[in-house]
Amino acid sequence: MRAILINPGDRSIGVVDLPDFPHAIRRKYGGAKLVRIATLPAGDRVHLLVAHHDYAPSFSLGGSGPHHGLGLILGRRGLYGMLMNSRTDVESLAAILKFGPAGETHLANAVVETSAEGQPGN
Repeated sequence: MRAILINPGDRSIGVVDLPDFPHAIRRKYGGAKLVRIATLPAGDRVHLLVAHHDYAPSFSLGGSGPHHGLGLILGRRGLYGMLMNSRTDVESLAAILKFGPAGETHLANAVVETSAEGQPGN
């Protein structure tokens, strides 16, 4: 399936070939969650790959807040949950895409271990 990958770490955007089902995409990216953050005018959905570790680089689309992690533009869901090819044009997406500043730190995707008292562990 045709999808678009936004990689803020490399500050790149490009077309990738991915499996047709969300569970197979998650498996390909080490079990990261697919969190939908937006829908584009062509009907494609913007997803964030949320992993359980720190991810500092960020991107924003069309003036949205910063999104920390890899972005995936996936097509609509079809029959039996199968994903369709993305219809979004890379050039038009690049026009509304902005990468965050280098060196920015974000800990929201981190898993924090807690002690028996509920306090963060060291």
